Amino acid sequence: MENLKEVMADIEESAPVIPIKEKDENTGHLRIKFAKLHPDAIIPNKTHKRDAGLDFYALEDGLLASGESLIIPTGIAWQPIIGGRRRTNIFMQIKSRSSFAFKYDIESTNAGVIDYDYRGEIKILLRNYGHYNFEIKKGMKIAQGIIKFIPLFNVEEIDASKLSKTTRGNGGFGSTGM
Repeated sequence: MENLKEVMADIEESAPVIPIKEKDENTGHLRIKFAKLHPDAIIPNKTHKRDAGLDFYALEDGLLASGESLIIPTGIAWQPIIGGRRRTNIFMQIKSRSSFAFKYDIESTNAGVIDYDYRGEIKILLRNYGHYNFEIKKGMKIAQGIIKFIPLFNVEEIDASKLSKTTRGNGGFGSTGM
């Protein structure tokens, strides 16, 4: 039980502290700002109040051929300011829509990390793993953005001989079994 208390203390210590003044005064929710770079762009939104992700929409039509990838513009840029202060430990991860993955074998690749200081257009990289071409329509929901916090940390170089020993060691790529 003592170890659990230590782990919880470590988690609480590394978790971002969000002062009350950084929350929306009306709802208490964090605020992320988006800008339209094109008049036809649709601001990302949640379909349901408690959805984890923000829906992103295609700015234009496109054809996603079987076995191919396609970068789709959204016409949207972001500025992760919460209550007037920029947060450097926030990023957004672009993830697949479950319906695209399940019904059509179309996924947003893992190339979708939007850093806090990126101010260009957010574009969505989709990959068609299916056997059929897929038509992207302007205004279609194409991916979701998940806002995440990362702990602030420093990098320190050490000699490899100083790495702690573990039962796993350098085992990887299936070393724990199938």
